[in-house]
Amino acid sequence: MKNYTLSLFLVLVCLHASGQEKETPRVSLNSNEINLSKTYINPVNIDSIRVDKVGKMRGMHLYSNDLVFLSLEEVLETHTEISMSDSLLFRINGKVVGEIENLRIDQSFFIYIEIEETEDVGYLSNKYNGLKIVNIELEKEERKPKIHIRGYYDILGKLEGI
Repeated sequence: MKNYTLSLFLVLVCLHASGQEKETPRVSLNSNEINLSKTYINPVNIDSIRVDKVGKMRGMHLYSNDLVFLSLEEVLETHTEISMSDSLLFRINGKVVGEIENLRIDQSFFIYIEIEETEDVGYLSNKYNGLKIVNIELEKEERKPKIHIRGYYDILGKLEGI
């Protein structure tokens, strides 16, 4: 009886431990399963969202009519003069991208790209010589031009003379 109780206890502990594993939720876009970590969708283009918690279709379902996706290569061709054959590190919205294969970006985003060269960085080893950091910012709205005002007192002096 003691062995039976101990065996039952071990089975229950194992079942409880295996039930605690987190399962990544399924995400589908217009009934096609997508990898949300590699797909950047402009929230403005999402028509509706449905979340199913029970059954075979468990997960998050996004619906949209007019989505056109660009690959990372297409984004670089359109907005920069660098190629994918260069030594590149990608950051999208401030996060480093670990895997770039099958990465898709919604075409409706306003895409801003800044490239940082690491040639003058002395503390990096030689194998990283020529590394380019590509910072991609995806924004829902176009950026407004920035106005820099210099010489606070000079402006006040000119205003008083009017």
